[in-house]
Amino acid sequence: MKSVWLAALGAVLLAALAGCAVQPSIEVREAAELQQWQAPLNRDAPALGRIWSYPRMQWISVDELVEAVAQDDYLMLGEKHDNPDHHRIQWYLLYRLQQQQRLGALTMEMLKQEQQSLVDRAAQLQDPGLSDLKAALRWDEVKGWDWPFYGPMMQLALSQGVPLRAGNLDRARIREIYGQGEEVAALLGPDQQERVQKELEAQIIESHCGQAEGGHLKAMVRVQQNRDLSMAQAMAGLPRVSVLVAGGYHIRRDLGVPLYLLRQEPDAKLATLAMIELTEEADGGLDKALLNHQGVYDYLWFTPQMPRPDYCADWAKHSGGS
Repeated sequence: MKSVWLAALGAVLLAALAGCAVQPSIEVREAAELQQWQAPLNRDAPALGRIWSYPRMQWISVDELVEAVAQDDYLMLGEKHDNPDHHRIQWYLLYRLQQQQRLGALTMEMLKQEQQSLVDRAAQLQDPGLSDLKAALRWDEVKGWDWPFYGPMMQLALSQGVPLRAGNLDRARIREIYGQGEEVAALLGPDQQERVQKELEAQIIESHCGQAEGGHLKAMVRVQQNRDLSMAQAMAGLPRVSVLVAGGYHIRRDLGVPLYLLRQEPDAKLATLAMIELTEEADGGLDKALLNHQGVYDYLWFTPQMPRPDYCADWAKHSGGS
């Protein structure tokens, strides 16, 4: 019992220290630097830093991954939003593609469509610094996205003349979709829509600690699907490799953005890479983890884990009682 209590205390202290410390830059130009892990948990896991390729059904090197995705039309990078290692990997991959002159475009979940005009004006700036770019995008008005995690990626794209696109829905559009009952079944087809609907409902119920139901649940599914559709439309038709940075769930081949993009371009060469946090359970059953993600992603890159509170332990507090 004492060891469990000490472990929990250690996670809390690490989280507190991470919040107080100055965040290191996500700009990583050498693959070896990616091994300087920032997330604190499970750094000793045997699979740490390894990359699994489903197309080849084997572990591959960083260079082999870069060589493979550089040949694709679309590349989707799935993250845990609060994990600094995921953003370091993303920046590194964008940098490597840019070095090969294969970075065609960048679309970001973190930008709403209403911000595209700001992005377009920022693209006219001459060699903008991060602070200049932050001001131009009015980032302080954006809630929930950590500038040190995303600013350098946008700066990399704009500094090289790479198109930057806002992938997410406007707030007004989200309210409209939530309230009007608009469906996207016609885009997926009824059979596929039924499957996706059920799986998304199950995921939303789980992520909301079993508290989502009825019309509220169906509205959240509508918003999720329309967000995925919005990201697919934003990155479609752009210069290749057209890259998307989004949450890991959005880039799932069986549920997310790839469904809508491939419906528009059935013959497109598309790759999805998810950064997967190693938990003690996941590392202990690595074969099971690889099996569970087959058909979901094309590549997995295993990283340490960030400490997080148990929101379901006090649902009323975190949900505001709703």
